[in-house]
Amino acid sequence: LIRQSDYFTHGTDTNAECAQISPRTSAGRVNSLQFIPSAFNETFLCQCKAGYEYGADGLCQKCPMGSYRLEGAPDGCLLCPQGSNTAEAGSKYLDACRCNPGLFMSNSLCQPCAKNTYNDQPGMVSSEACKACPDGKVTADFGAKNMTTDCVCPIGTFFADPVKGICRDCPK
Repeated sequence: LIRQSDYFTHGTDTNAECAQISPRTSAGRVNSLQFIPSAFNETFLCQCKAGYEYGADGLCQKCPMGSYRLEGAPDGCLLCPQGSNTAEAGSKYLDACRCNPGLFMSNSLCQPCAKNTYNDQPGMVSSEACKACPDGKVTADFGAKNMTTDCVCPIGTFFADPVKGICRDCPK
């Protein structure tokens, strides 16, 4: 097994050597290591590639969904910002983290849509992705995800026709 602390002298093609000595029996783990220069001229370290981290068994494994790892970063995948996720395991960049519905990305953080707006799509990168509730409907809170369930009739009105989404004034 090649572990994070395994140093050795390199030959001519360090990444090929690292791939050659990485375990070939574990699915998805072949070529998941790369050489990283150490403080010594002729010594290199086999380290997991971007999108991978060392597992409990000492082998490189893909970063789980909801995390990423940059190339050359210390071992260990970083969690995506709160309210975001990745589409698949093995993400290499923060950009792979996409905000969940009801949110949009601003300055690498997921922000909720304003009241009376909703966003039903993941991965939006602007507050412009938040759409206004139709026909004067309102939301109870920030971060609405679904027009049908989150955009409701305002106080003092009721759904006169829930199928068509028509609000009428309450009887006095």
